[in-house]
Amino acid sequence: MESGPLGVHTALVTSPLDPASAATWVEPAVYEPARLAAVARSGLLEAAKQDSWDSLTALAARLLHAPMAFLTVVDEDRSNWLATCGVDVTDVERPGGPVAGSFCQYVIADRGPFAVSDASVHPRTMRNPAVTDMGVRAWAGFPVVDSLGHALGSFCVMDVAAREWSEDDLTTLGVLAQAASSQISLFAAVRDNGQSFRDELE
Repeated sequence: MESGPLGVHTALVTSPLDPASAATWVEPAVYEPARLAAVARSGLLEAAKQDSWDSLTALAARLLHAPMAFLTVVDEDRSNWLATCGVDVTDVERPGGPVAGSFCQYVIADRGPFAVSDASVHPRTMRNPAVTDMGVRAWAGFPVVDSLGHALGSFCVMDVAAREWSEDDLTTLGVLAQAASSQISLFAAVRDNGQSFRDELE
């Protein structure tokens, strides 16, 4: 395994070499019971849309000059887009896609950042369905974690053209991912306190 700036993994091969199985390959860490329990416990997949999350993805896209940015939560089936920039999801009931076609699985598996300058030639990502389905070329993301450190999903940026991510880019993205994690923890705290208050009234 090789590491780039900030320890970002750039050459780890864990996906199958057989193209026929690549479309359904998912990093095993996605299915860890403790992680999936944390996703369910977070309540994020049932939460109303939060404007502050959209603001973070818009800021990421602007600062990194990336056409698309996402805040995701990954369950056992899908990478669910809690917030996006550069993608029209107005008429989509449940924005996102199959986890096998998501790059979020790599930051979950690594428990850390992952970046690629050209996904179509990178040994870890070249067979990912998103390369052809979404035209992913450059991608960079950091895990979004709950208060216990479970990786719920990712905060990431994407480009349809190959490009190098600078150390400043990755530092900025890491700070914004931490902010997203903090907002998610705050959301959970407010929700739990509200539930405790309702329980006391009953």
